[in-house]
Amino acid sequence: MAQLATRGVQLTYLGDLDAAGIRMADTLKQALPTSPQFLALQTPKRVLQWLIESGKVDALRTRRQPVRDPALAREMDSVVTQARFVEQEQLLAQYEALIAAWLRR
Repeated sequence: MAQLATRGVQLTYLGDLDAAGIRMADTLKQALPTSPQFLALQTPKRVLQWLIESGKVDALRTRRQPVRDPALAREMDSVVTQARFVEQEQLLAQYEALIAAWLRR
């Protein structure tokens, strides 16, 4: 993936909105520092909205994990403070619409 990013391929991330998923996104983002679109779809504002609208309560899946990226730290804060998570399968319809719009840019 890093080679693709250095060649100009635009990469973006969508995943489970739980502590482990956000930590995974952070790990990938650290490995792909030349991917400005990485968080174009999964933004802190959308994450909070999705947690409020579709979140499930789970103390284990919402336990804070370390992340470096400031935007992902805000997403982690939302997961922890809301004590809710959302599985990516719950958001397929929203993801499809966001991806289609992103590809049209």
